[in-house]
Amino acid sequence: MPTPWKIDITLLDLSGYSSNGAEVFLLDDGQLVVRVSSEWESGLYDDFFVEDHRTTLLTSTDGGITWEDYDGSLPAPGADAPDGTRVYIGNQGLSGDALREHLEREGLGHLYTPDGQMAYRLYKEEKRAELEAQGHQVNDAFEGIVAVYPEIATCRSVDGGQTWTRTPIENAPRGDAPVAAHTVGFFGRTIVLDDGTMMGTLYGRLNRTDTTTRVWVARTTDSGHTWTFNPVFSDPDDRIGYNETHLLRLRSGRIIALARPQFPTDHNMWQSVSDDGGVTWTEPKQVPFWGYPGYPIQLTNGDLLVTYAHRRHPVGVRACVSSDDGDSWDIDNEKVIRNDSLPKGVGYPQSVELADGNILSVYAMSKIDALKPEDEIGYGKKLVLHPWFHTVACASKYTPDYVRARGQASIQPEGVHPRRTGPGTDQITESPQR
Repeated sequence: MPTPWKIDITLLDLSGYSSNGAEVFLLDDGQLVVRVSSEWESGLYDDFFVEDHRTTLLTSTDGGITWEDYDGSLPAPGADAPDGTRVYIGNQGLSGDALREHLEREGLGHLYTPDGQMAYRLYKEEKRAELEAQGHQVNDAFEGIVAVYPEIATCRSVDGGQTWTRTPIENAPRGDAPVAAHTVGFFGRTIVLDDGTMMGTLYGRLNRTDTTTRVWVARTTDSGHTWTFNPVFSDPDDRIGYNETHLLRLRSGRIIALARPQFPTDHNMWQSVSDDGGVTWTEPKQVPFWGYPGYPIQLTNGDLLVTYAHRRHPVGVRACVSSDDGDSWDIDNEKVIRNDSLPKGVGYPQSVELADGNILSVYAMSKIDALKPEDEIGYGKKLVLHPWFHTVACASKYTPDYVRARGQASIQPEGVHPRRTGPGTDQITESPQR
């Protein structure tokens, strides 16, 4: 029987930029493409606003071993409705002239750059009370600047995603607010059932003063003209929060939802399933593996594979398998895809099964970039780096039966700690002696 194996590939290590995300596409013609998003490390960047954003497209013709630049097109967001319309729920990000106009109107024109992108809307701190009075969830962005999420809308395109029309959704979940302006549009896949029903997940706070976020599945049976919103993950006591949720329709017809915990220190990921096309959902339960967010796929043999970032020591990327449509998970054989990332920036992993039967996972991970004079890297000293760690886009190709490297434990063995030395000596302190 062949020995399980895994190889790791660096897809993009862009000097001066952190590559914080990678998406993998297996196109209809079998071509493998990865899209990498990168942000200038010396500028402003977070979920609200990116001062200098770069997108890199890469393709592989040898099953993910070697990569070159790709100049073709990728599928537009969302999915195709039965009438051919491309549909999803989301907000309108700003770039180019639209970004410049908003920043100048709000007295923030100094933030504009030609390569900037803004998912939220930035305002001066002095507008906080006005925005809250309008029902917005106001977030602290940068010094003296706040951010709010735009109201979600139905996004429809009749030309394959070249142009879009956006229509506010009147019945979107809005709680005690006049607008549903603290709910994030479709995360992950938009799925289409055999009868043409389309659905995707939204998450956010129902009420502006809520502590926790919750998740809904939005369903449409008329190509996005009208929607129903079915709650999947929520806590009426406002203690347990759920957010980024991937959907996957299985060949059995079941739909599985995997939600990222809002408070991962306290919880594993959460799972719910629907056996009636996303109308009703089972009571949420925690899966036995820890990490977030989870990206599920179904393999040719019927198994489910969920890939997720493991953002505690040892930091990296892992995966777990279910052979019974998510009723149970083989945690004893949790796959350790990577466990050598520095703490900052690991995620968001995605996986695809290749034509040769092997699996390719893409993700971001952290490493030390070029050292600077003020860095402290001496032996026996505390590691100090300026600024944050440098993140790169990577991929791993492995056999479906790969679990972990020979001799590698799934977790840090109990009682074993990193080697610590006293100042100026080689004496080992605060660590077991051999």
